Amino acid sequence: MVVYHPAKRREGLRDGTLKTLFEEEIKKSWEEYTDQVGKDVAESTTHFKDALNEILADGRQIF
Repeated sequence: MVVYHPAKRREGLRDGTLKTLFEEEIKKSWEEYTDQVGKDVAESTTHFKDALNEILADGRQIF
């Protein structure tokens, strides 16, 4: 997401609309993540959310 949509990311960080702008990409990523690690692990840990905050949100606690 960061590599393919840098301007969209900057806009979302600037305007506070990151969740909305990347809603579809986040949903697809969550589905892939859940498929890979299993639903129980995905739902019982904060790894996915932590990665979104660290990578997509540039370290901010948005998700």
